[in-house]
Amino acid sequence: MPASCGTKGRLVRVPPDGYHFPYPSVGLISLERPIEHRDPEVHVAKIHLRRTGRAGLALALIVLLTAWSAGIAGAANGTVAGNNGTVKIHEGASLVEPQPEIRNEPHVCTFHMHFFFSDAFQSGDWWIDQQAPTGSDPAVLGGFYDADANGEVTTAEFGLPSGHYTLNWEGRDLQNIKHKTFWVTCENPPGEIVGSGGPG
Repeated sequence: MPASCGTKGRLVRVPPDGYHFPYPSVGLISLERPIEHRDPEVHVAKIHLRRTGRAGLALALIVLLTAWSAGIAGAANGTVAGNNGTVKIHEGASLVEPQPEIRNEPHVCTFHMHFFFSDAFQSGDWWIDQQAPTGSDPAVLGGFYDADANGEVTTAEFGLPSGHYTLNWEGRDLQNIKHKTFWVTCENPPGEIVGSGGPG
């Protein structure tokens, strides 16, 4: 055991794992490992609280990450309930769709509307307003839609007098309305084109 110079020039035996010095009332005291007096019950309770606290934090993080992942995946697949979905104006009847199908066609002669990526069986109203510079008449044409199990619906083929218009498509409620502005280049009375072969 090595020796070290202690108090008042005295040599004190020092064990390899710590430093000690003589003290009148308690003898040799380790400076590296102070003496602790613990209540076993209190000590166990503190360990339990630390462990349960860590477990609760881990559980909360797992829940948040799961919800975040589900939201991202649902948004990508159009399955999250809410104001998802997009509506497009397409030329003519729905028997002939543009490529890619989700493309909007803002200049049409006759047209149908195609709604994609909504909640399954979502439903609501739609209406078309005439816009400047060709007029300012509200709701010159309107209807109701019911999406299918895939959150998709195509309307019948419609016509309007030539001019500038805005489609208003109700989402989950009247506070979530989607809009599409488009031009009609042919003269037709407002309404459905009968015999177009598209859905009615």
